[in-house]
Amino acid sequence: MIAVVLAAGEGRRLRPVTLATPKSLLPTPGFSMIERIMEILSALGISDVRLVVSHLSWRLRRLLGRGERWGVSISYVEQGQRLGTGHAFLRGVEGTRGEDFLLLYSDVVFPWQKVRDLIDAPAPAAAVAEVNEPWRYGVVRLSGGVVVDLVEKPPRGREPSRLVLAGAYHLDPDFVDSVRRVGFSPRGEIEITGALRAAARDGGIRPIILGRSWIDAGVPPDLLRASEFMLSEGLLRADPCPLSPPGRTHCGRVLLGSGASVGDVSVVGPGVRLGPGSRVDRSIILPGAWIGPRSLIRWAIISEWARIPEGTEILGSPESPAVVGPWARPPPKMGPGQVWPATSS
Repeated sequence: MIAVVLAAGEGRRLRPVTLATPKSLLPTPGFSMIERIMEILSALGISDVRLVVSHLSWRLRRLLGRGERWGVSISYVEQGQRLGTGHAFLRGVEGTRGEDFLLLYSDVVFPWQKVRDLIDAPAPAAAVAEVNEPWRYGVVRLSGGVVVDLVEKPPRGREPSRLVLAGAYHLDPDFVDSVRRVGFSPRGEIEITGALRAAARDGGIRPIILGRSWIDAGVPPDLLRASEFMLSEGLLRADPCPLSPPGRTHCGRVLLGSGASVGDVSVVGPGVRLGPGSRVDRSIILPGAWIGPRSLIRWAIISEWARIPEGTEILGSPESPAVVGPWARPPPKMGPGQVWPATSS
């Protein structure tokens, strides 16, 4: 089996964070979603990995190398012009012959044991999750225990179920031809959902039910949820921050001033400086950021090389984290949902 991992997206809904950091390298290099995927593939004995990349791909190459750390072999495939998930998949499978594929989106998080269930299921198979807002996703309809149809982002209130495609699939070689036959959508993209819809209507797709144990880490509150999930599951090694509860924080090589502290459920990247008396709670601090003395950061995402002045208060909320972009210097106070500097999507 060959693993095809899609990591080419720009992460527009996470801007300005992703202007400097690829989405799959979040929460932070050294404790990231893409490294978690490599751990999963290694544990399941899948060594042939095709990583489809584009945006800031050099960052991924530098961190992952050829996969020696996990005993896998990573081949990087530049997507080039980004023409949809189906196009990315076709780029990833070029040159393969007669093997099944494990297709994984790099920005979704769910219990890794479910990937084994997906591999063990006959192809085609898809992970599906129950969500509160199914109209935002590809929604599936089940009958007789199999997926028999799907609707991409249906009108609110007209979705056939609350179960959605979860970005993980076991596919056979015939599916490649199905994607090729789909052609371009009105948006000018090759969308993999077209081929999945055809497979569902022609024999069905085996569902691997995730329930609600699934996170699409494409927006700030869900990225913080994914970070908490990763800290709690223990698949990636977390290096506890000084004076913090073990297993509930991760710190790279950080410099802590006198009285500085990192509270529960926080991820702090390498090269971060926490000034004297500063406090970080339930936040993500990316590499190279400086947190000024006596600053308070809570429910926030601080991008690479941001400069937080002395005494700053950045207080987001679980549903509306505050976000500071790369190299930015925010105002003295920020509240829930505030982004600095403001950026268009």
